[in-house]
Amino acid sequence: MQKLWKAIDHNRYLAMALVLAALTAILFTSCAPRTQSIIEPGKMVTSAELEREAIEIQADYDKALDSLEVAQADLAAKYAKRRKVIEIAGALGQAAIEGAVSPTAGLAALLQIATLGAAAGAVVDNRRKDKVIALKKAEAEAKS
Repeated sequence: MQKLWKAIDHNRYLAMALVLAALTAILFTSCAPRTQSIIEPGKMVTSAELEREAIEIQADYDKALDSLEVAQADLAAKYAKRRKVIEIAGALGQAAIEGAVSPTAGLAALLQIATLGAAAGAVVDNRRKDKVIALKKAEAEAKS
C-alpha cells in the first residue's frame, strides 16, 4: 500500500488527471441531458422523449392539415354550386332581356323553381319531424 501512495505522490498530476477523467466519463455516461418538454413546459425530457413528442405533434399537425383540406374542398364545392345557380339565374335574366324568353315563360320558370324549393324544404322538414316523433316515442317507451 505504501508503494502505491509513493507512486501516486511521485505522479500526483497524472493520478489527478486519471481520477478527473474517470469522474468525467462517469458523469457523461450516467446522466442523460434533459431539456424542457414542448408539450408540457414544466417537465424535463430526454432526447428520446423529445423525439416522441415531436412525432406526436407531427401526427396532430397532419390530422389538422387533413381536416383543413376536407373543409377547403367542402367550401370549394359550395362556392361552385353557388356560382352555378348564379350562372343559371344570369342566363335566364340575359335571355329575358334579349327577348329569347317571354316574361310569362320566365315567370313560369321562377314558379317551378320556387315550387321545387318548397317541396324540398317540406321533405327535409318532414324528415326532421319524424326524427323528433321517433325520439319522443323511444323516451316514452323507456319510461314505461
